Amino acid sequence: MLIALISFLPLNQNQKELVTGISVNLNISFFYGAPLTTIYTVIKMKDSSSIHRWTMIMNTACALFFMLFGFGLQDYFLIVPNGLGVLLGAVQMFLRLV
Repeated sequence: MLIALISFLPLNQNQKELVTGISVNLNISFFYGAPLTTIYTVIKMKDSSSIHRWTMIMNTACALFFMLFGFGLQDYFLIVPNGLGVLLGAVQMFLRLV
């Protein structure tokens, strides 16, 4: 829906790509960070069962592959949010060990 709305704005192609890229990057950053909402519970209770192992693994793998793809294309719209996803996935893996 956002892309449809952006297409009606009086912007040139580069500006539309920038607005779309930023909005999608914000969305994917929240997606990768969402499992960390239980961080307080994990640390306080010393119980990491609230972090779903397979979701954590697949999210981190997805972020890693898209980050590497971004390096291949030299596209920071892929590198930055997916690098953040890899970092947050590593934090989740560390917490899973608690």
